[in-house]
Amino acid sequence: MKKASKLIRLTVIILILMFITIYYSMYVEPSNITIKEINVINEDLPKSFYGYKIAHISDIHYNNTIFKKDLKKVFNTINKSKPNIIVITGDLLDKKIKYTDKDKNDLVELLNSLKSEYKYIITGDHDKSNLFKEIINNTDFKLLDNSYEIIYNGDYDPILISGLSTSSDNINIANKLNSTDSIIKQYKITYNIMLMHEPSLSEEINTDNYQLLLAGHTHNGQINIPFIKKVLLPKNSKAYTKSYYKLNDCDLYISNGIGTTNYKARLFNKPTVYLYRLLDK
Repeated sequence: MKKASKLIRLTVIILILMFITIYYSMYVEPSNITIKEINVINEDLPKSFYGYKIAHISDIHYNNTIFKKDLKKVFNTINKSKPNIIVITGDLLDKKIKYTDKDKNDLVELLNSLKSEYKYIITGDHDKSNLFKEIINNTDFKLLDNSYEIIYNGDYDPILISGLSTSSDNINIANKLNSTDSIIKQYKITYNIMLMHEPSLSEEINTDNYQLLLAGHTHNGQINIPFIKKVLLPKNSKAYTKSYYKLNDCDLYISNGIGTTNYKARLFNKPTVYLYRLLDK
């Protein structure tokens, strides 16, 4: 009888812990968006950009687990940090969600509420729709798919920021990079930033041309538990189990993302917006 009683108590405790874990992962952590500040140090950074701040947003998957009130709150926090550049590295939308005109208007309003001199976005594998184009066309974000922009900050020594479209568009990577790599070589720009959705695209570019790569897509597995995490990573990004990689002299940062997809849960992996401060030492 005592053994049976202990077994029952143990079973009840396990069930309670499982319920708490499931509830927390589905209803608490997914909306607990944090801001993480990171110093990015590279001696090739032009002096005039010392202290420049880049806010990195990724994988919102709007209306899956992140809704208007959540984004409004986090966007207000981003604005308070006064970033010089704001970037979104794909998956603003979720292809499984049916969006209304109100959703479209809300997203336009939210994106336009972000305050920064420079605002860039690239497509993720969930963004290949006319709705995405309509939304971006009504904001002051610049779509940076397979293109670039040169930025000056009161000096003759600029930085370059460029972007790649999602690999799911099946466009040859050499064609995507042709104009960007040629302009880097022609103008001998020393500090170059590349935005990409899938971190695996870093394997197909010449990282010697870039000092900073910003990516998303993996959500860092969403469930940050050994063995389980890797299983849940996207098929084309199974090798990217960490949020940071050093590729020769190039820094690759992979965002946890804000939203969720496929399964509406996060565990030990808070939705995160990254704030990078550029430094030369």
